[in-house]
Order: sequence, then structure tokens, then C-alpha cells
Amino acid sequence: MDAVIRSLEQLFASLPLPLLEVWGRFGYLLGLALMLCAYLGFTLRPGGQWALGRLRQGWDGQALISCALTFVLIFFTGWLGSHIVLVPGAQTFESLKDLSVFLCVVLFGYPALVTVPFAYGLSDLIEGVPPEFLLDWLPGYFINPACFWIAHQLIGKNPDFRLPRTWAWYLLFVALFMAIEPQLWGYICAGKFTPEISYRSITPALVFTTGITWLLAPWAMLLALPLARRHGLFWAEIPGHASERRLGRADWLWHSGSTAEAGGGQGLPIRVALAAPLIGLVLLMVGSAAYQALSSAEAGADKLAGRLHQEIAENINLQLDDYLERHAAKPASEQARDIGELLQRLPVALHGRAFVLSRSGQLLAASTAPADANDPVLRSALL
Repeated sequence: MDAVIRSLEQLFASLPLPLLEVWGRFGYLLGLALMLCAYLGFTLRPGGQWALGRLRQGWDGQALISCALTFVLIFFTGWLGSHIVLVPGAQTFESLKDLSVFLCVVLFGYPALVTVPFAYGLSDLIEGVPPEFLLDWLPGYFINPACFWIAHQLIGKNPDFRLPRTWAWYLLFVALFMAIEPQLWGYICAGKFTPEISYRSITPALVFTTGITWLLAPWAMLLALPLARRHGLFWAEIPGHASERRLGRADWLWHSGSTAEAGGGQGLPIRVALAAPLIGLVLLMVGSAAYQALSSAEAGADKLAGRLHQEIAENINLQLDDYLERHAAKPASEQARDIGELLQRLPVALHGRAFVLSRSGQLLAASTAPADANDPVLRSALL
């Protein structure tokens, strides 16, 4: 696993950074267009034909159950994936949560689509993502499921992977997704991190995790589709659950379910009206509690990290003073080499970096070998 991630990082490191930035910005703009189409109820294949159309969604009992299942699946797989470490100190099994998003959006349709951003954001908050990161990444939480919506458009009416045609549409979706989503997150994260770190570290990690997702998705769908059909939750087979028409025309080309009629299933059942406010209140309470707990924990962690940095710096200063006192007669080049080796033996070198700079800001020695003045972490620290 570690070798695969390193290979991906080397691949993206070989690409010019301006190219990656243009690619990321283009992916972000294309993602915004997909988001508007998905959430405003447009469809690209009304009645199975390529055209711009409108979707009419019936908010019935199955829609409410789909929303609840989407929340539960994203929470559970997010929690489970965060406890499965693929690369120690670097990568967990985030692919499970993306797999849940794929299954829910394809099988449940529009109700899952509008649920995913809130479930994903709340799941990340509970898993430890800082609250200010969620606010900065808010557009991404809506763009991300819109990228999965491409699969819903291509195979949503019949996601049966026993059929060769489904595989062809699926491979097209994977190619489009991988050309858009990892790069647009590089663009979104570049504001919090440097573009160098964002495009050369975060984007390769996303390529890795989503790649695992696409290897698992067909086999997971073979299990999930019969379950959704058995319990009457597969969106395309629920009578009156959804209808499609071409844009600019009044007649509806397609209705979900073999006995669906135009206008059917559009009422709001009493169980939906009673349960929805209660579910919303529970989610609000969970989100508020998670936000307060995480904010308090983050403040304590920042204070502890600052104190640890001070202690580490003092320890390094003492070791440097001791070295210079014992080897003051050595040439400057040998001192720099010895100090670099000293820094590389420090515990902090395993998961971080330590640098020694001159008063003018010149790099003298580092815990990385060889010392690189263009290291993105060093450049970010000097800003």
C-alpha cells in the first residue's frame, strides 16, 4: 500500500504544478456545473435518451427511509474505515465511506443525493476534522456527491453488473470521476495547505482511496441491488416515486415502477411529516454536541502541540550547544553534515521535520536527507 501511494506521489510530482492547478480549477468548475444539475433536479437521460430533462421526485415513505439509511451507512462506514489503517500514520480505509455514497446515490436516487453532504460533513466532524475546515470545504461536500451522480445518470435505472453494458457505462463513469474529483479537491484544499502539498500529496491519496472504491463497487452492488429490490427501496422500481421529462415539454417520458402513473406518489405521507422533524432535531443535537466537543478538544490539542514544539526546540538547542562546544574547531561544512545527522536521529524526524536556519533564513541542516530548501513544509513554515 505504501509503495502504491509513493508511486502516485512521484507521478504527480513529475507533473508541472501550473498544469495541476489549471486541471484542479477546471475540475472544480465542472463539479459546480454537475452540482447545479444534480441538486436542481435536472437529468441528462430523460426516458433513457441523451437530452437535458427534469426529474420530479415523490417524497414518500421510501424517500424518508432512503435518507435515514444513507445517514446510517455513511456514519457506520466512516467510523469503521477510520479504524482500518492501510498506511500507518498516513492512510485509513476511507474508501468504505465513498463506497456507501456510491451505493446510496445509485440505488436510492435523489433522496440520497440531498442527504450525502450533511451526512458526510457530520461524519467528518465526528471523526475529528476541524470545524473551520468544514466551512472552507463546504462547496466540496456538495460537489462530491454530484460526481457520484454521474453514475446515477449512466447506470441508475439498471445497475446490474451481470450485464456487460453496465460494465461499459461503469468504466466510463470511473474515468470521468477520476479525471475530475481528486483534482478538484486539490484545488479546494490548496487554500488550507500550500498548492504543492495539496496537489502532490492530497490528490494522490484521493486517487488511491477512490481507486480502491472502484475495485469494490461492482461486487458490493451485486449484493446491495437485490437487497434494495427485496425491500422496495430501489428508486427506479418504486411506483410513482420519480418521473422524467424533456426540458421544455409537458409530457412525462418515464415513470418509476411498472404501475406508476403521472402525478402519482407526490403526496407527503403522515409518517414523513411526523418523523422528519424528530430526525432533524436528533441530527442537530448530534452535530452540535460533536462541534462543541471537537472545538474544545482542538483548543486543548493546539495548546499541547505548542508546548511540545517548545520542548522539542529547547531539546534541540541543548544538543546543538553541546555539539558546537565539543566540535568548535571543525570546518563549517562538517558541522552542517554532523548536525544534519543529529537531527535525523531525533524522534521527531519519524513523523515530522526539524530544520536549522541561519539568522538570514538560509537552510543549514535538516532532519530530511538530503536537506531541501524547496521542501513545501519548510517554505510554508517560513511564510
